[in-house]
Amino acid sequence: MCATRKYIAAAKIFTVVSALLVVREYARAAQSDRRVRVDSQTFTNQVTDSRRFDLSTWARELLRDVGPKANSDGIRVGLRYMQAEDKPFWMTVPYKIPLAAHDINEHVWDAGSFYVDTEAECARKIMSTFCNPAVLVLDVGANSGYFSLLAAASGCRAFAFEPVKDHVYFIELSAALNGFRDRLQVFNKIVSNTKNVIFNGWNAASSDMSFVANAEEHNKEKAGLAQSSMKQASADDAVAIDEVVKEDVLYMKVDVEGFEPSVFASAQNLIKDYTVRYILFEMTYYLYKWTDADYLMILESLDGYGYRLYHIEANHPIKNPQQTLPRGGSRLKAWFDKLKATCDTHATHFCQANIFAVHAQATWPV
Repeated sequence: MCATRKYIAAAKIFTVVSALLVVREYARAAQSDRRVRVDSQTFTNQVTDSRRFDLSTWARELLRDVGPKANSDGIRVGLRYMQAEDKPFWMTVPYKIPLAAHDINEHVWDAGSFYVDTEAECARKIMSTFCNPAVLVLDVGANSGYFSLLAAASGCRAFAFEPVKDHVYFIELSAALNGFRDRLQVFNKIVSNTKNVIFNGWNAASSDMSFVANAEEHNKEKAGLAQSSMKQASADDAVAIDEVVKEDVLYMKVDVEGFEPSVFASAQNLIKDYTVRYILFEMTYYLYKWTDADYLMILESLDGYGYRLYHIEANHPIKNPQQTLPRGGSRLKAWFDKLKATCDTHATHFCQANIFAVHAQATWPV
């Protein structure tokens, strides 16, 4: 199968059968090459569960929405065996399609792993230790679904929140390929504490946020996309975490390019009334202007709930579990001021950091 090195001819994908067949076949092929590009007949014969997933509709919608963005080589999709995981799984990779964060997917295709080792290692240890069908993982800003699929492969239930429909296609196909559709639910929505949201395929913002006028350039430069304008999202396109999650959560990942404060505001009841044991989130604390005050509020809130906070880029949470951020508002502000000093706003229009938070009742390291 690997020797054919063929790509999906999406327009010719029609009837399908059991996902288990393709996973077994690919597992054999994976002994020599874990990157598999497959042709339409392979999918017709083997790919997915015909009782629950309509692949012909999937292909038509993919061509409709992604096709106009493709280059002269057409739409290319690969299946990558994520062999580094404790419980490996197959991931559908939008290979060389100009989608948001395409560099992440290209790394997955080349390496068979997530592009940030520390983030993946922490999540892998947590999920392999604690996952079972009663446990929930939240993946906010799912992209092509690595963390959601990792959770499902580990035995957890997963909610994937991804506003870009093009990415949702690949999450849904990956779930079908692996037999995860009963435990992985995809929300094609922007996570927000307000329904008044605008979105350009990379950045979300409330309509009155001052960086909106410049966000198209951030969209183009960081994501490698063609110019895309901010557009008003409908109220149905936005959802608050507190609307859909009313239970304890094992792990929550939030990576939404500067919109994290709105995500946390939408999850106030979850964090206050339930236990979210582990949280990984990105802080885009400079995006054409300083937004550190919003992120400092998040840090202070988590600190107030007893979370231990780790700055991933500075200290590996597994190797250095005692090296946490300082406790208390004034100490956290002093730490943040030092972080801000490393951000050269003359050389870049955004600065980011990743924070790993461990609840007071959670075990760390595991």
